[in-house]
This record gives sequence, C-alpha cells and structure tokens, in this order.
Amino acid sequence: MASNANLIRVYVRARPLLKNEKSQKIDEKFLSLDGTHVELQNILRKKSQYIDNIQSKFQFTVDSTFDAEATNQQVFNQTTRPLIERVLDGYNGTVFCYGATNSGKTHTMIGKLQSEINQNAIGLYTQAAEMIFQRVNETSQQRIYLVSASFIEKQKKEESRNWEESSIIQISCSANNQSTIY
Repeated sequence: MASNANLIRVYVRARPLLKNEKSQKIDEKFLSLDGTHVELQNILRKKSQYIDNIQSKFQFTVDSTFDAEATNQQVFNQTTRPLIERVLDGYNGTVFCYGATNSGKTHTMIGKLQSEINQNAIGLYTQAAEMIFQRVNETSQQRIYLVSASFIEKQKKEESRNWEESSIIQISCSANNQSTIY
C-alpha cells in the first residue's frame, strides 16, 4: 500500500471576480468552497456545441480549498512547503497548476516580485526556490546537494488549438566544500 508521501493531491483556489465579471453582475456565490468540497453553479445554463447536457451544479471533492482571500503564502504553506520538505529528503516533486485563461495560475505560481509587494503575494516558484536554497545553505556542511528545477509554461492558442511551449527555465547548482552555492 502506498504511503501518504506518494499520493497526488488536488487543491482548488478561487480568485476574486474580475472587473468585467462584476459589471456583468455575476454572483460570487456561483462557486462554493467548504474545506474539501467544491460546488460550482452553472451560471450559463444554455446549450452550446460542446455542452448538450446542462446541469445546474457540479460537485467535487478535493484535498483542500482556498477562497478568494487566500494569500500565496497560505497556498505555499499548505501545498508546496510539505512537498519541498520531501524533495529535500531526496524525493522528486511536481507542482502542477491548471485552469482556464484568467483563472489565477500566473498569480499563484509567479506572483509579484519581492520588491513590488509583500511576502504574501510572492509566487510559489519564488517561495520554493528560496526555501530550497536556504536549506542547502544551512545544511551544506552535512550534505551534498544537486538541485535541478524546471519551469514550463504552456499556452493554448485558440486559433490552432495546439499546445506551444512558451518558456523553459532550468536551474542547477551545487555547493563546494566551503558551502558556496554555485
């Protein structure tokens, strides 16, 4: 039987309504988050070429939810910090963010630069890198680390419906015997 360390976890984060959504008087209650339960009200309620069975609501069970007021720091502490702890023990880890255009993926993963805003708005990428390199620096006398990380963002172009790789960043570092990260 697999231990909890090997499970895939699913989290849902809501974002505040955008200005145009507020101007359309969309009710924020179309999405209900309650611990591990998500309920989504169908606000369109009309058929399209893609949807022929119109439900009034959809329900999901997930590991945890974050409402529109949740900070990136709160999301990191619950979702990514435990994963990084396991990664620092030698396991592989992946954070995968999925959602429609304007759903908040970039805000969650990239966030704001540290110089632009407070710690609560820094994205998961930056927080993960800070945690990893802080731990490497603290324990490099006892351990040798090889850090390799990738950031891949894929964008779906509506016209072609093909996935296009838009950016890849790879980071590698090691520590020498004087605890210098290079």
